[in-house]
Amino acid sequence: MDIEHCYKILDLDRNASFQQVKEAYKDLVNIWHPDRFSNKPRLKRKAEQKLKEINAAYDTLRIRLDTGQNTADRKEPGARGKGGEKGVPRKDQGQERIDRTEAIAEAATRMALTAWVHISAAFHRFVNQVSDASKE
Repeated sequence: MDIEHCYKILDLDRNASFQQVKEAYKDLVNIWHPDRFSNKPRLKRKAEQKLKEINAAYDTLRIRLDTGQNTADRKEPGARGKGGEKGVPRKDQGQERIDRTEAIAEAATRMALTAWVHISAAFHRFVNQVSDASKE
């Protein structure tokens, strides 16, 4: 997915930080989550499509920001970090590990929720078919 398009989907400036990307993503998920439209099938389908687009944009930007492809000031391995000697870990590396763990947990949660939405929708279709068949 095109990076410019990802920023546009999340309604962000190209210079947005990872924290801003994450906040925009969470806001849009709250707005477009298909469960909000469970009684309106047409809107639910639209929300599912919109959420897929939002998830793809977020994943693309998360990976890009996580790997530092958009930061020119990323240090090479072994380079001297902020206030540290060569080879000495920086103080914020623990925070990076927490951020990465949080990102993995969020991705797993997103996958589980997406699976749940699809399973739930299939179950509702099945119940409706059985209900319609019993009326005949």
